[in-house]
Amino acid sequence: MLCIIGGGMMDYEKNIFAHIFRVSNALQIYLDQQLKEDDLTAKQMFLMIVIGSFEEHQPTYKEAADVAGTSYQNIKLMALKLKKAGYIDILDDPIDKRAKRLVLSDKAKVYWLKRDMNDELQMQELFKEFDKTDLKQFYEFIIKMEAGLDNLGGNASD
Repeated sequence: MLCIIGGGMMDYEKNIFAHIFRVSNALQIYLDQQLKEDDLTAKQMFLMIVIGSFEEHQPTYKEAADVAGTSYQNIKLMALKLKKAGYIDILDDPIDKRAKRLVLSDKAKVYWLKRDMNDELQMQELFKEFDKTDLKQFYEFIIKMEAGLDNLGGNASD
């Protein structure tokens, strides 16, 4: 168990900060290992999730970057790799020829259908120590932390 310092309020904040980094790194390593045989990384998988989250239209690089909390350049690099692997298509916007639209390919749609059941089981295992109240509170805390980052100017896509 990671513990930096114990005692005061600021110590809780430091430990939470450290744990978030630790969990983030461990999750990325785990997902990268799981996705290796599919020639994907955790960040590329996340970009596909972001693209799929747009229900009303196909996102641009900027829209995907805003949702993912990263830069336009990062999204563009990942999108080009996903296009090369056949997971997405990059289309010209019919109105603004400078803008590009990101679309999940048929290969990606089939891929996600195959993953769904196993992913659901892994999510259940990951969160098995949480009851519904814990999950709701955890979600609310994460949203508050994101707001704190926005207040600090920590939105990478700006």
